[in-house]
Amino acid sequence: MGHVNIMRLVAPLLVVAILVSGLVVLDYTVPADIKRDEHRGLTTRYYRDYFEPAIRIRVPGTSSRAITISRVYFWALNGSLIDLGRYRSVGGVIKIPKGKIVEVYGEVAEYVKREGLDPDSVGLGLVILNSIHMEDGVYTNIIMPPLRIGLASKPEVSIEVTSSQKSIKIRGIEDVRKDVASSLGVEPEKVVVELASETAFTRFINLLNTGRVEEYCYYTGGPNYGRVICYEWRLDKTYGSFSNVDIPLAMGIIRWLDRVREPEFNVVLMASEQFAISVGIAPTFGIGSNYGGASYEVPGLSWAAYSQRSANLNLGKRFIYGADYNSPSILYVGFKGNATIGLFKEYLCVYPDLGTPTCSYLGVDANATIARPFKLNLDNSIGVIGAAPLPNTEHYLVKTYQILKDNNWFGSWKYITGPVDLRINSTIISAELNTIPLLSGSISVGAVLFALVGGPIPAWATALLCVSIGITASRMDQRFMFIGVSFVVNSGKLVAYRYINSPYFYKYQDGSYKIGGVYVETW
Repeated sequence: MGHVNIMRLVAPLLVVAILVSGLVVLDYTVPADIKRDEHRGLTTRYYRDYFEPAIRIRVPGTSSRAITISRVYFWALNGSLIDLGRYRSVGGVIKIPKGKIVEVYGEVAEYVKREGLDPDSVGLGLVILNSIHMEDGVYTNIIMPPLRIGLASKPEVSIEVTSSQKSIKIRGIEDVRKDVASSLGVEPEKVVVELASETAFTRFINLLNTGRVEEYCYYTGGPNYGRVICYEWRLDKTYGSFSNVDIPLAMGIIRWLDRVREPEFNVVLMASEQFAISVGIAPTFGIGSNYGGASYEVPGLSWAAYSQRSANLNLGKRFIYGADYNSPSILYVGFKGNATIGLFKEYLCVYPDLGTPTCSYLGVDANATIARPFKLNLDNSIGVIGAAPLPNTEHYLVKTYQILKDNNWFGSWKYITGPVDLRINSTIISAELNTIPLLSGSISVGAVLFALVGGPIPAWATALLCVSIGITASRMDQRFMFIGVSFVVNSGKLVAYRYINSPYFYKYQDGSYKIGGVYVETW
């Protein structure tokens, strides 16, 4: 009887528990969005998650058996790239716990509040470098989602990022075998490489064999050569950085004062929550690969503004000869900005049964140029207007112009004869280069940095001299983005002109595009 009474008491509780757990699972798997941002193939959604808050990234083309090692960095307010840790994921979803993310974004949120901004109106990119271990080799996928500062700083908010950025194959499985053999000092034919299997049994066996199941990517077999190995990215160094420096959005280079006059510059960059238009700065990455050479990519946004409060730059200037300039000059309109260039390297790490791993650099690297506004908001308070006389070779903007010219960042010459108005703007450039609005404006932060640092420009840096700035819209809308330069060409005068037209194509989510810019050189 006692047994029956206990069961009568327990059974309803079990039913309730099952129902409640079912509701919990339903609530967990189908959470309501707090916010959702669309950036042309890069989608970020925020939702409450009290069970396992994390950043979850869906990478296309990843098998269910894939094992990913993610290294995460954050570009802090002091200009340093902070290592937020190494994380291991299995399958097509990369998972990064929220712990350190909450900490670093929380510090920025407090700063943004002190500046009178809404932390959720500004996004800062998180640098996530992924080494994806597959059956046929190792792939790299770098992503930089611009996380809304306020939501990223909340412990209970999970973030799901869906990217259409394709991965790059870095090593075939035979290359992996050779890498391991070289690292162990044995013949390649004596080494067998197998991808990890994540069944409960194999996890238990791997734990017994290696004591390092959490490190497991590939297991190498062969006589006495059993090892656990992983490929993983690490920051090697930063080449330099700057803060609170004039960055031109529109630039005019005037060499012959008798040919053009009345140079006029206009810049509008405005975000709108109502129309789902955000303003973003897109970093440029150059990734070395054994398959197809270098790959140039825009993996996301280093900074984004989601409302008019965080991006509302509206500047105009007609330069007057004799008052604003009195010799051949570089004229510009722009904003105060920060930038850094970093070098990341991919390593093969061999994990012994005990002790620290031995890691070898294999010649695969990623260089990155990253930028953002000085105060994290883009408005007239950080707007700048200026002139640099030519040929003043000591002025950093004159050096910047020379660096861009020497490295083929200006397009082909076009010709026009006066009297006529010469007008170049971001809308024209977007159409002529067949590029997207986000990549229709450029800021030469890489060239500026090398101009400030001095010395020769490394060969790898030629693709990273500019980053792009624009709106994350499917087509150009001059209400929210207009960067323009105009001149009056004098009667009977022949003028040659050209503007920024990147010498490379950059992969961004669903396609490859050129970067354009309203830096107009006249001759």
